[in-house]
Amino acid sequence: MNNVEELKKYKELLDSGVINQEEFESKKSELLTGSLNYDDRSEENENSSVVKPKNKKVPLIVGIAVGVIAIAVVLTLVFARSKKKDFNDMYGDFGGEKWCTIASDGSYMKIDTNPYDIEDHVEYSAWNKIKSVCKELGFPDSVIAKMESTNSLAGRQSESNDKYEVSWTYHPDNGMEVIFTIK
Repeated sequence: MNNVEELKKYKELLDSGVINQEEFESKKSELLTGSLNYDDRSEENENSSVVKPKNKKVPLIVGIAVGVIAIAVVLTLVFARSKKKDFNDMYGDFGGEKWCTIASDGSYMKIDTNPYDIEDHVEYSAWNKIKSVCKELGFPDSVIAKMESTNSLAGRQSESNDKYEVSWTYHPDNGMEVIFTIK
């Protein structure tokens, strides 16, 4: 029994009161949605016995595929941003500087403004890098202000955010030593 014949059967049931209008409409929708739609025959294949089905599911499948790809891209970006990078990945380009030490596993980075403990000496490139790393790792300007006002009596101080910790100490003979660690 094809869908048209079945639909006629349900119409007769509706007319005779066996089913109500809502049940009929539901079954009608089901039958019409499930049936194949056929392309109109063109003039050139009018005598042909082959009828090509119109596939209305293709746009749905394409839409689903595009949606899945979009979700995959978003998830990839989210996970890439949330992945904790180590200091070798982030700052390996200046790991060879005399004032910078990065742990082999990348878990911490130490910047020393006076790596050779020379009296009254400051590596300004190291101090500038400390300030830029603090900003890049999301520390507020107040951390730099605290570092700048640290004296030798203050001992080791530290601040942290959700991903990183920074600690520092200062001595006039040794300069500022700052350690950045990944939580």
